[in-house]
Amino acid sequence: MVVDLEHLTNEIAQIREKGVVVTPKNLKLSKRATISMPWHKIQDELEETRLAKTGAAFGSTKRGIAYAYSHHFALHLVAIDLEMHFIVHALEYEEDERRDER
Repeated sequence: MVVDLEHLTNEIAQIREKGVVVTPKNLKLSKRATISMPWHKIQDELEETRLAKTGAAFGSTKRGIAYAYSHHFALHLVAIDLEMHFIVHALEYEEDERRDER
């Protein structure tokens, strides 16, 4: 799930205008939700503008959702790469230690 904080704030205000009390008891967000940051929105708008020039625009909401997901998964891939790098070096270290023991 991607959360656009500006959009969420506006939705909460609209709900409150109708007399509904919004509290953490009746509004739950996942701790694992990804937040759409301002630069995600800028990326989205720039790409939509670029595509519009060629007639290939896809009608983005320009809220940065795709870019927030992309950023989220890129960070996970970096973490996985770092873990693999650590594992490879740990295995190489163990192999060197065994060699030294012989």
